[in-house]
Amino acid sequence: MEKLWLQRGTNLTRLTLRKEGIEMVGRKAPLILAMVLAFAGFLSFTALAQIEVVDLGYQAKPLNPGATPPACAAGETLEWNDAALVMKVEIKDVDFPAQDRSNVTVTHIQVSNLGTVEVEAIQNIVFLDKDNRCIGPPWAITSWGENHDITDWVIPDDSTQILQVVVFLDTSGNLGNLYQGKTLRLQLRLTYEEQPSGFPAPQTFTSPGIEDKAPETIWNGGFESAADNNYNGGVLALGGTHIVQEFTLCDDDAQLSRPVLREVWVTNLGDADQYDLAEIHLYVKGTPTPIATIQIPATSFAPGIPVKITPDDFGYTFTDDTCATFQIGVKVSPYAFPGHTIQFHTTAYAEEPRGTAIDTSVAPEVTDGTAEVIATAPLGKNIITISTVPNLPAGAEGFVIFHWKSYDPAVGLGG
Repeated sequence: MEKLWLQRGTNLTRLTLRKEGIEMVGRKAPLILAMVLAFAGFLSFTALAQIEVVDLGYQAKPLNPGATPPACAAGETLEWNDAALVMKVEIKDVDFPAQDRSNVTVTHIQVSNLGTVEVEAIQNIVFLDKDNRCIGPPWAITSWGENHDITDWVIPDDSTQILQVVVFLDTSGNLGNLYQGKTLRLQLRLTYEEQPSGFPAPQTFTSPGIEDKAPETIWNGGFESAADNNYNGGVLALGGTHIVQEFTLCDDDAQLSRPVLREVWVTNLGDADQYDLAEIHLYVKGTPTPIATIQIPATSFAPGIPVKITPDDFGYTFTDDTCATFQIGVKVSPYAFPGHTIQFHTTAYAEEPRGTAIDTSVAPEVTDGTAEVIATAPLGKNIITISTVPNLPAGAEGFVIFHWKSYDPAVGLGG
């Protein structure tokens, strides 16, 4: 904006107006002075109703689907349920130097999205003050750019208030994989009223757009991260029970709900099959009793074929925003084939919250970094091994053809 300077000469009847070094003298000076004063008055008027709105850069963790919507009425503390905070802005009344001593009343908030997620993914938006009290009830937004009429929210003259924005995503059944990885980056515009000095009634103003500096991401995969711990189970003895894989699942999202591990699918990348294993167990690390067990060969098990393990009691429930480490154990058949290997690729399916469905295409997967080998019992001095299974007739299929026994002359035939 060009700057204007007023200069009074030594002769009080002579007024010189300088604009960028150009001097105007004479009868035109009073007219130009009037224009300058009018312009200054306009600036003073706008200054009477100034607020500063600053995004505080709040970033939520990944946003999960909802099940139970937030609840509150104007002035009440929010019941969060499955809603999540996504944006915080600071609003400050700065009408200095006018000091009109008039409060600011926010009447409408316009919400747009500069991110990629469609409005259909959002079921409700809630506006809160700094004390988590609702500025009106939850709002069912239907289109980006919509202007929401809120309960008149007063910001006292020359004071500062915090506006918080909370969203509740659609249920997982509707969310599915349609919005996976899309972003939410809100932009707000505030419509507010303030009564400048000398005006008989409040005037209406609209703030510039306030952009969220820290966008959020939609995630419908149950757990936010998974890692294989590269557990080495060593050599697997015949007839023994051994841990063969260890992995960690983590919940780290914006919602307060607790995830539930509902299914674990294991696929053997090695060559051990249903004749090599008797059972597969799922443990929470540090607990001796498995939370799930499947029998082999009652459950078909073959290299490259996934097998489902379902935890007891309708799933294992996590504490919100924590990690849990699990172990997979196997009971080796006494008739297992020596040298066969076990290396599990594991997929974990969860519900968060309980009763919802995730996008299975992004369910966390881990692969055991170490393959375990089935071996015969250690052979001591004077110990030999023989097969107790007779020769099968030509064309016979589907039978166990190796059953190893150990023989020590000192103790006789063993298993």
